[in-house]
Amino acid sequence: MRAQPEYVYADGNNTVETYLLNDWMQSIRPWLVELLDSYPVLIYNGANDIILSAPNCENFLRTLQWNNSSAWHGAERTIWKVSPTDFEVAGWVRQQTTPLDQPGLTYVVVRDAGHLLPQDQPERGMDMIRRWINKKPFTN
Repeated sequence: MRAQPEYVYADGNNTVETYLLNDWMQSIRPWLVELLDSYPVLIYNGANDIILSAPNCENFLRTLQWNNSSAWHGAERTIWKVSPTDFEVAGWVRQQTTPLDQPGLTYVVVRDAGHLLPQDQPERGMDMIRRWINKKPFTN
């Protein structure tokens, strides 16, 4: 007979969920517009995310109006690769044409990633964050 483990994993601690219940299905639109008018913002989705789909997110973002929204709305979606020599595309980026340190939006769709980007594509996730924090373009 096997000995029982000293600690047993227990799923279902709902403390955080309980505190967030009043926020469930509440629009973040006013807060997001205020952020976009004041700070650079990065929003990303995994291309294979079935919980928060990339097309739905981009459709929502297209409805927002902020100070630099015309620059973002007019921006082309560009291909992003972690390294210029990579054969595989890491994802696609729509980024305003104003300087990266100005308020506005960078929207990234990460290829071959689902809802958990760090688990699905850790190298691509780290490259995305480093580029954005260091104000580096997503073009190689």
